[in-house]
Amino acid sequence: MTSFRKIASAIACTAAIGGGAIGWHSYTGIANQQKLVAIANSVRAQAQQGDARAQLQLGHIYYRGEGLSQDYAKAFTWYSKAGDQGDAKAQYAICYMYHQGKGVPPNNIEALHWCEKAAEQDDKKAQYVIGMMYYNGDGVHRDYAEAFHWYHKAADQGYAKAQYGLGYMYWYGLGTVQDRAEANRWFRKAAEQGDARAQQMFTTPFNTRSKIFLFIKVLGAILLLAHSFIRVEFNLRQPSTLAGLIILLEVAVDMFARAHFEILPSASVVNFFDLFKNLLAGIVIALLISVIWPWARSAKFFLGISGLSFVGFNSCVVVRYQLRYFHAFYIINGLLIGISVPLAVFLWSAYKKSKDSAATARH
Repeated sequence: MTSFRKIASAIACTAAIGGGAIGWHSYTGIANQQKLVAIANSVRAQAQQGDARAQLQLGHIYYRGEGLSQDYAKAFTWYSKAGDQGDAKAQYAICYMYHQGKGVPPNNIEALHWCEKAAEQDDKKAQYVIGMMYYNGDGVHRDYAEAFHWYHKAADQGYAKAQYGLGYMYWYGLGTVQDRAEANRWFRKAAEQGDARAQQMFTTPFNTRSKIFLFIKVLGAILLLAHSFIRVEFNLRQPSTLAGLIILLEVAVDMFARAHFEILPSASVVNFFDLFKNLLAGIVIALLISVIWPWARSAKFFLGISGLSFVGFNSCVVVRYQLRYFHAFYIINGLLIGISVPLAVFLWSAYKKSKDSAATARH
């Protein structure tokens, strides 16, 4: 009985503590919400009297849903009121909402118009967005020189995203003379401010994630080769044997690239590396398909799928993108070509064999 009372007392104490914690959390949540509502009502009263700063703040409140229900359309309305009074932050907010299509239909021309108003007042975010629009050709003709100009303005004010973009343009010589030293200087500035893309360039080539993927690849290759040794004699014609050896080759290529490439290689080097590496990966995929589903029954189906994907993907990409800087073009094409080549070779060999057999039978 004493043990039961001790257990009951412990459970009661735990429940009391838990209930108290939940109650306190609920109380503080309600109190915080009431505070936000009071602030929102006070800001709205000031905004209705024409105070530009209050109008900007009310736009933020509606945008975030803090103290008032989230409403992008009302946020846009109040940003517009502040923007019409010349508030640079509100003008950038209007640009952003036009660019993202929040609270208003997307309109890159209007986005550029309002960003230019904010940029004239040295708003660094607006300057960066203008640079990005010129870089991507959003609402304007793509102009790398103009993108470089606006990135530089924002980067000079310490905006990390613009510093990374400026470094990228210096590295590839887009809109400016190629200068790797200057590119690394701007990458370093962005990395020091916490920009993730810039920081990745200054980390060790073999970070934890890379080591995990490397281990998985090597383990997969060993298992495939072991499968080849156990089930049949070591034979390069066996798909599992070839797949295991090609995975090891891909690992070797990857390790060589990580050890010898610069921080950010030229576009041509990256494209060739991506194409070759994914070509090997595509061949491995095709070989693994043959282990699971023999090519005699599946080759035509998978070759047709990969062929249609190749034609469809390239039809969409070639017209729209500058292929030198669109790495996905080389990655996906490498995979599709890698899958198609062994399938095509198998079908050609099967056709030739059947033709030779038919000729032999006639004789």
